[in-house]
Amino acid sequence: MYADTVTDSMQRAIDETGRRREIQTNYNAEHNITPTSISKDILDIIEREYRSDDMLADYVADYKTAYKSANIETLKKLSTTIKDDMLAAAENMEFEKAAVLRDQMMEIENKILLLGKAKK
Repeated sequence: MYADTVTDSMQRAIDETGRRREIQTNYNAEHNITPTSISKDILDIIEREYRSDDMLADYVADYKTAYKSANIETLKKLSTTIKDDMLAAAENMEFEKAAVLRDQMMEIENKILLLGKAKK
């Protein structure tokens, strides 16, 4: 923390951190645990990021053609399909996929609203 003075809330946070650190240190000593840093190759991390980016793009690739439609009924059906897929992903604990699908569904619903306003 950087400040000219230490406020009461800052001091409480510092004290709490110290208290927790002491508990962890005692636990480690009692159970003969030596803390070590995580060791991963940088390449592994980069590969994982690229794979996850590609996966996120694949989630919505199936819907791209239908999304370009200006037909409100087609877009409503697409929104329902994506919602079903989103709920299934969430149920399977694929939360990143569910979030991407949610965002896609919201975009489609906004497009439906805009198309509806344009027709009036």
